[in-house]
Amino acid sequence: MAKLVWQVPGQAPLAFPLRHERISVGRDAGNDLRLPEPAVSARHAALFVRGGRVTVQDLNSSNGTWVNGSRIDSQELVHGDTVAFGRVAMRFVDEAPAAVEPKFAATLPRPVMAANAEPEVPQLPPDGDTRPQMADDGAPDLQELDRLLGSIRSFREQEEDAQRQRQAELLREWRTTLAYAEAMKTRLAGESRIRYFEVSERRHEIVLRVVRSEGQPNRLLSLTWGHPDQRDKAPDGIWVRASGVQDRRYEKSAEAVRELVSQLALFLA
Repeated sequence: MAKLVWQVPGQAPLAFPLRHERISVGRDAGNDLRLPEPAVSARHAALFVRGGRVTVQDLNSSNGTWVNGSRIDSQELVHGDTVAFGRVAMRFVDEAPAAVEPKFAATLPRPVMAANAEPEVPQLPPDGDTRPQMADDGAPDLQELDRLLGSIRSFREQEEDAQRQRQAELLREWRTTLAYAEAMKTRLAGESRIRYFEVSERRHEIVLRVVRSEGQPNRLLSLTWGHPDQRDKAPDGIWVRASGVQDRRYEKSAEAVRELVSQLALFLA
């Protein structure tokens, strides 16, 4: 998935995945990617994700949008490009074609840059160089360190909040799926070929065993919140497992239920 990466000296890179078709960038809180910097306009730029390609477009900003040091109006990005909004510079990383997902707003922390600095992405210090940044008088700049740590903590908190929101949305979709399965169970109560139909909210699973005719083996069909073989990990969607078919993951209840109905119809046909 394509993303913008801010490389913080001495820390793990901070990334903003480009998950939806249009990402607004600017200083105002209403932007998808908020950069609370004076050099960034209220509505500075927009990123467009189409067919696995990403284009950045300037929105008549005061300080411009830059790609690899050149001011642009609109330009398609390639892996490794340096993109700067005013003086806030990030690296564009394109690992795979982008997948479009629902929007959520995010704010990147304020990068610390000199007033006259050219747009660039800060680099990690050489291996083994663990010396603190020094002030003009040769003393360690502890205030600079405090600002940097505060920015990193703020960004991590936003990442965690976005993850909590996503988990809450996945849980709502799963509960919708459970309700549909209960209704389906009632509707198929008289179907003799369905030998077992269990809907368990506690175990986060829906399990059916179906036999086409006497003497044939049962066929298994299940839906679980999270992968059935990775229950120790945070649920990442609704997984559908059917005999003879590769496991499939869905984030929307409607898609998972459609797969359930399709597989059940094939079993009973």
